[in-house]
Amino acid sequence: MGGTEIIDCANIKNLIPVGDYDGKEDLQYYKNINVNYTKIYLSKLDFAIFFPFDCHRPQILNKYSDKIDKIVMNFSAK
Repeated sequence: MGGTEIIDCANIKNLIPVGDYDGKEDLQYYKNINVNYTKIYLSKLDFAIFFPFDCHRPQILNKYSDKIDKIVMNFSAK
């Protein structure tokens, strides 16, 4: 795992979905309306855990961004 990345995170209850959830890509788009996102700054060997109520927007570039190598794992909450 390496590189740097900024991820915006917000509570899903504060967002309005746009379109349907894509289960194959595990992706849902939301309308951005005056939401205060929490910025998470990740660099080499850092990790983040997101729960189902955490809407996150990964790969936000900054002046220090470079190639990102990361591992993404999804677990069922059942």
